[in-house]
Amino acid sequence: MDSLKRKMKNKNNTASFTEQSEKKRKKGGLHGITKRWVLTTLLVIYVILAIIVISASAALNGYYERLVENTIDSKIQISSVNTYFRNYISSGGSFSDAGVDFAENFQYSNLMDLWVIDEKGKVIVSSLGFSVNPEQSMPDYDTAVSSSDGTGLWIGRNSNNEKVLAKTYIITSSSDENIGAVRMISSLNDLSRQHFIYTVIFIIFALLAAGLVTFSGSFFIGSIVRPVRKINTVARQIAGGDYNARVQKEKGANDEISELSDSINYMASEIGRTEQVKNDFLSTVSHELRTPLTAIKGWAETMKDTDPSDTELISSGINVIINESDRLENLVEQLLDFSRMESGRMIAHKSKIDVIELLDFSVDVFKGRAKRDSIDFRYEKTALHGYAFADRDMIKQVFVNIMDNAFKYTGSGGRVAVFANILEDTIMISVADNGCGISEKDLPHIKEKFYKANVSVPGSGIGLAVVDEILKMHGGSFDISSVENEGTVVTIYIPEDKDE
Repeated sequence: MDSLKRKMKNKNNTASFTEQSEKKRKKGGLHGITKRWVLTTLLVIYVILAIIVISASAALNGYYERLVENTIDSKIQISSVNTYFRNYISSGGSFSDAGVDFAENFQYSNLMDLWVIDEKGKVIVSSLGFSVNPEQSMPDYDTAVSSSDGTGLWIGRNSNNEKVLAKTYIITSSSDENIGAVRMISSLNDLSRQHFIYTVIFIIFALLAAGLVTFSGSFFIGSIVRPVRKINTVARQIAGGDYNARVQKEKGANDEISELSDSINYMASEIGRTEQVKNDFLSTVSHELRTPLTAIKGWAETMKDTDPSDTELISSGINVIINESDRLENLVEQLLDFSRMESGRMIAHKSKIDVIELLDFSVDVFKGRAKRDSIDFRYEKTALHGYAFADRDMIKQVFVNIMDNAFKYTGSGGRVAVFANILEDTIMISVADNGCGISEKDLPHIKEKFYKANVSVPGSGIGLAVVDEILKMHGGSFDISSVENEGTVVTIYIPEDKDE
């Protein structure tokens, strides 16, 4: 009943936790893997695409501006301009006349406007023939006047709000004095429109790339999140005690998620099996405790009402009580050893012991039982002594547990044989019987705690688990070979200690 209540409580807790998780998911917003993907991957990709578009647009704009500047430089050779103005002035003409003549003969007026500026910064003439506002700002001229190379560049909007690129070249006399300047002005409107078109194209490609990344990423994340949610749901069902719950894998899936699903399913089956074994263990232990207690109580009540002169009946009752008490004591000792083993409190007090001598003593203990159960019990050894650095009581318990199993699973008229040998610095002890044997499916689990291959035979199911732990503590081990309905052979290996 308590077990059922605990199971129902676990299921209720799991259901409550599942409902809370489902409510959080339905509230909307990003969470879990999807949120991390958006924050760590998708946003980074968007930022990178934005940087690429901005950089490409800026690079294209810079390319256009350099292209216009190079065009201006190629159309105006400042050395030739200087020579022209110097020659014109030296022949008796004025700077203003030279400027008008130069502007009228300028061949590239269809591409750009040319201004001639006197030494006072006043625009004398424009190649397009338009008058120039004397208040017109000329940042490039100001830069050229103060620069060492006599040139200045400016990109901006003129008084008509038209984007232009202007470059000024200082004209010098033969004595390198500033006598004026020419200013080349080229409209950037056409190039700006072309730049805008290309920028839009860049943005469209970036949006397509972002959309493709988002779609493919969403599909990929969905292929992870959906199975993980299924696994999460099944894991909660398992935590709630439903060990039959299984993760349904995607068809044709053969990836890490599929492997995780297999692991979850295997874990569920193992937990379910362990849970069943544990329940069988509790049932077995309860029965093992109840049977001797019932016999002890029954005989105690019988002896209470028996005439003291009936010594034969009282003697029989006392023998039963003693035997059943020994049985209880053995079971309690096994449970205590198992408890110490599980909690890590099993400590070996090792010293140099004679394992063969200890085996002799253990065999003698079982001779009386063999006679009582009509079992042919044989013992052979090839060495009189075999020493090991071990805990005497623990090794004795190993022998008792192994031989006790052999006797329990061998019926009346059966045979049990013990053989001791020393081979290659190892003490080998075999205990063979011709009992019921162990099935092939049960054999791999026989060393597991709580596991019993034959539930019809009395026993707690922890004896071999204790044996396995004790031998591991001593650097030893044991093997079991068995054929169902033919018999079992248990071979114990204990390292020999040859130090004198």
